[in-house]
Amino acid sequence: MSVYEEMLQLSDPDAVQGPISLGGIHTVLLGIFPIVLRNLKAEAPRLRVKITGGNSPDLIAQVEAGLLDAAVITHPPHPLSDKLLVHHLYSEPFALILPEGWACASLVETLTTSPYIALDRTNWVGRSIDAFFLRSGIDIRPAVELSSQDAVLTFVKYGHGVSVLPILRGEAQIVDQRLQVVPIRGFERNVSLVERKIHARSHLTAKLLKSIVEVTIEDKTTKT
Repeated sequence: MSVYEEMLQLSDPDAVQGPISLGGIHTVLLGIFPIVLRNLKAEAPRLRVKITGGNSPDLIAQVEAGLLDAAVITHPPHPLSDKLLVHHLYSEPFALILPEGWACASLVETLTTSPYIALDRTNWVGRSIDAFFLRSGIDIRPAVELSSQDAVLTFVKYGHGVSVLPILRGEAQIVDQRLQVVPIRGFERNVSLVERKIHARSHLTAKLLKSIVEVTIEDKTTKT
């Protein structure tokens, strides 16, 4: 399909139709996806969307195998197959998360004097946090290690310790008054969309990509 034909399809709501299978990491499903899909369905009501949640490595494998048309993932720490296209979407800053009322001196002092609630260090976000601690010379011995960010937030909220997590993009994130969120300057994660270089629904994933970009620009504008 030529570039001109793809542009015509993107501008024609009737052309953007049929099934599309998408993957998303859990934090994206809670963050921007509800807004993106609302806008996408409004623009292309004949689009049928199936969503699969999972971790980044599994979602990438499903895209490469043709089981998913595209997936929104944490950007990988290593190069991907040359059969895949990776589109950078946005960055999310990491933050120190504390229970309400806990004193917060310096980042290093808070992390080294408080029980630390770790995100599973076998996933890419957990590894990124560990790498940040190593670069910063911060020696962390987790009191608890949990597999989901929601679980980590719950443990922090009930006073079991502090943690470091990315701040989710999107209005679906709930600001809990029982938590303190202190952004860490210069530390962020990149979120990307991955798809195969050649596949039959590339015009649909192009529409998805366009919708994500519009939502993230709007979200950024409302916060400045």
